[in-house]
Amino acid sequence: MESDLVPLTAALRHQLRYLAARWQLNDDHVDGDVFARYTVARSPVGSREITLLTRRPRARWDPGHDEVGHLAYRICDLCQLGAIIKIRTAEEWKRRGYATWMLDRSFRAAPGFTWTTTRQMSDARAFWDFVIGRTPGQYRPKKPCRHIQASFRRPGCTHWRAARPV
Repeated sequence: MESDLVPLTAALRHQLRYLAARWQLNDDHVDGDVFARYTVARSPVGSREITLLTRRPRARWDPGHDEVGHLAYRICDLCQLGAIIKIRTAEEWKRRGYATWMLDRSFRAAPGFTWTTTRQMSDARAFWDFVIGRTPGQYRPKKPCRHIQASFRRPGCTHWRAARPV
């Protein structure tokens, strides 16, 4: 009979990572034009996001900020795997290092883990070749682990059992 309990070390690692992420959840300085905003799900394999926004407001009457880039990723403490789900940069902000900055920040969330990507767009091949050259063995296109796949099927679940495959 297979146990439904999550290994204690993985559970503690996740809780510590979650608390550390919540602690530094304030906006992060990227450069003079851009800042980063983080989103961390409560679920151990829930969605995590980094959104880069411009410092200048859209207009005087609209205090919102324009999006520069966005990274969605997930981390599985059980398999020690990080998966890049989606990364994009606005056309006018490309080739300034923002996508690489977001990948570096996500990598810091789980150092020592193996990182993969979901499908890679053909027009982004040069970018991924550059990233793979910087971090050999990381960011290869591959299916995420079964825990992350299960979290896609049950996106509303935010507890440990959501990580268990159906």
